[in-house]
Amino acid sequence: MFRKSLVSLVAILSLSAVACGTSASPSAETANSVKEKPVAEMTPEEREQSIQRLLKEIESVAEKADGTFEDGWICNRNARVLKTGYARVPPSGKAKFALEYRKMIEAAGENLALDTSTYVSYSKRSDFTRDYWKNSEYAKAFNAETKKKKVQWVYESMLDGGELFWRAYESLHPEQVNSAAVLAHYKEQDMVFNYSEDDKTPGTFSEQFIKWGDEGKAETDK
Repeated sequence: MFRKSLVSLVAILSLSAVACGTSASPSAETANSVKEKPVAEMTPEEREQSIQRLLKEIESVAEKADGTFEDGWICNRNARVLKTGYARVPPSGKAKFALEYRKMIEAAGENLALDTSTYVSYSKRSDFTRDYWKNSEYAKAFNAETKKKKVQWVYESMLDGGELFWRAYESLHPEQVNSAAVLAHYKEQDMVFNYSEDDKTPGTFSEQFIKWGDEGKAETDK
C-alpha cells in the first residue's frame, strides 16, 4: 500500500510542479540533484527508483536534522524544537510520514503559488495526521501520550514533515524550485504554524485541545 501511494505521489508532484510554473531559470544545482525524465515517460522501474531516491533523501535530511540543532527551520525563522515522542521517531519513520502527508496535501488540490484559497485547512491536516500516527508502527508511543502531548505531536510532525519534504525535494530537484514555489512553501508553513483554517482565520493550541475532546486522552487514562 505504501509503495503504491508513493507511485501516485510522483505523478502528483510532477503535475504540481507544472502548475506552479517551474519553467523559470534553474537555480544553482546541489550535490544531490538529479536529472529525471518527465513522469509520463518513466518506466515502472524508473518511477520506483525516483520514489526511493526521494525517500532516501528525506531520511537523510531528517537524520542530519536530528543530529544537530536547526535554527530558522520553519520559514527561516522558527527553530526545530521537538517536545513529544515524535522526536524519538527514527529518520525513516519521519520520512515515510513526510511523504504521506505531502501526498494528502497534493491530492486535495493545494496550490498556494496560484491561489491561497486552495490551502488545506488545519483541521483536515490534523485529522489526517492524528489518524496516521494512531495507525502507524509508532501507535503505541503516540497513544500513550497525554492529550496535550498528542495535540503537540500532531502539530510538530506536520510542520517538521512539511519542512523535511521541502528540503529533500529542493535538494534533488533545484531546477523545479523557483521564487513562487519558495514563497508558497513559506506561506503554507506559516499558516500551519498559526493553526490556520484558511488565510484569514488563524487558530490556537487551546482551540485544538478543546476540539480533541476525550478522544485525545492517553490509553492509560481511559
